[in-house]
Amino acid sequence: MSSSSIFSLPSSFILVLLGSISVIVGIPVVLVGLSVWISTRRASKRDATDSVSSAAVRRARTGRIGGLIAGAVIGVLTYLATAGILVPAFVAVGYLLGMLVFELRPSSQPAGPIRVASLQARNSWQYLPKWALRTTVVVASLALLGSAVCVIVPPPSYLGRGQMLELILPFAIMSAAAIAAWFPLMSKVARLPQPVNEGSGSGRVTTSRANAARAVTGAVLGIELLSLASVITASRALINPVGDGTAYIAFGSVLAGLGIGLAIAGLVIWSILSRWRSAPVEPADPAPAEPRIA
Repeated sequence: MSSSSIFSLPSSFILVLLGSISVIVGIPVVLVGLSVWISTRRASKRDATDSVSSAAVRRARTGRIGGLIAGAVIGVLTYLATAGILVPAFVAVGYLLGMLVFELRPSSQPAGPIRVASLQARNSWQYLPKWALRTTVVVASLALLGSAVCVIVPPPSYLGRGQMLELILPFAIMSAAAIAAWFPLMSKVARLPQPVNEGSGSGRVTTSRANAARAVTGAVLGIELLSLASVITASRALINPVGDGTAYIAFGSVLAGLGIGLAIAGLVIWSILSRWRSAPVEPADPAPAEPRIA
């Protein structure tokens, strides 16, 4: 739909369209943005006398809020192309880009007369809650598996295989891209600098790494849940109406409700994992293996 055709539509339709865009883009931006802003502002006040911690919090706030704004712009530009379904996922993509540019960029190390090396292996996966790590792997696998099933299963007579592929392919690509980006982003978290020439330096950087690891995983898990929700919603097209269509309508409503529930869960989990926690986090496992997707 071209811009000229949009403005030729009735004003009431344009207002509904703008309202829909505002809701779909605004919900993830406001929900995650408030979580980031409130938690980082509190952390800034607690660590006001600590220049290292304050700088880390400022970088995190700038990257995450800036990324949300960039993601909102991307979401608005892709609204018509994706029928609005993938817009929240594009907001999460902008969020990750903001983190990559600001928060995950190594800062300059403070110079000191004594320089020592840490013997602890750098592994960002150890800072993640176990449920977040396992859930991300499981949901990504389900999203990719569900996409494959939707493509393999013969569609009803009114829907061609090419149409089904066109419907499912964007969700599969988004899910695969998110899980593929997860590993290098977590590697960037592990490479954040670790000053050990001060007594509290290690704790400060542990906090920064733990917050960055959770934020990255939260956005990736959000994308995976949104992709899975879209795949489940789109799978309704595979149901072939039988008889009076009552069972078709009922089962389709169940799938739609499940999709909405998963989408809401994705946004809530993303906002929860985006909160900045000031307390240093001690790794639960000094050297866990990186997750593998079967």
